[in-house]
Amino acid sequence: MSSDTPTTIKCPGCEDGEIVFDAQLLLAGTRFTCNSCSASICLSDNSKSTLATGLLRLDQMKQNLGSLKTAASRPKMN
Repeated sequence: MSSDTPTTIKCPGCEDGEIVFDAQLLLAGTRFTCNSCSASICLSDNSKSTLATGLLRLDQMKQNLGSLKTAASRPKMN
């Protein structure tokens, strides 16, 4: 699975701060904390397979998109 830029969400606790997280690290069990109130998020064990499947499918879609872009940049002449 590829590593992308971190994701930022509005803190559900204080609604003023932000929580910046990386999906791969979240999957690995890392806890991420709000920059304002110190509320934190982590992934429950029950959700790990769902996130892993979603990340795998996202990577597959990105690969397919890359293949389509490559094919589109080299049109076939008949």
